Amino acid sequence: RRGQDAIVALDDSIVRGNTLKNAILRTLDKMGPTQIVVVSSCPQIRYPDVYGIDMAKLGDLAAFKAAIGLMKDRGMEHIL
Repeated sequence: RRGQDAIVALDDSIVRGNTLKNAILRTLDKMGPTQIVVVSSCPQIRYPDVYGIDMAKLGDLAAFKAAIGLMKDRGMEHIL
């Protein structure tokens, strides 16, 4: 129900988060939920793959950005 229900989205392969952010979340947001929760069932990919698979730069990986965000929220920027 618009404005009453929350949505939980399960993603099994977050790497950069582009598809999730640019397509899926926008589509879910149009449904008018009170909250959208994203749950990832895959292991975090924190570093680019140096063996030839195009995995993006370190700063583009969703898990890396989330880890940096958590550190900033906790006032731990000095570690960075």
